Amino acid sequence: MVEDHEMTALQRIAEFSARVRGHQPNGWWTLEGSATSRCATCERSIAVYRSLAQPEMDGAALAVECKEPVQQQAG
Repeated sequence: MVEDHEMTALQRIAEFSARVRGHQPNGWWTLEGSATSRCATCERSIAVYRSLAQPEMDGAALAVECKEPVQQQAG
């Protein structure tokens, strides 16, 4: 397997950003052109995407502090 340096760099940046907010990313699940992780505490997600135009990252773990597990909605 060939290492994807761009994807590795995106994962490190996203992981650092999540840790600043108190999250504990718990490994990465990768697909072609994307990777996803979840906080071990609250299960909020982080995702990174590689594209030709511009790499992106998103997810609740990049937007909010880690305080407690996310409540499941009854439904």
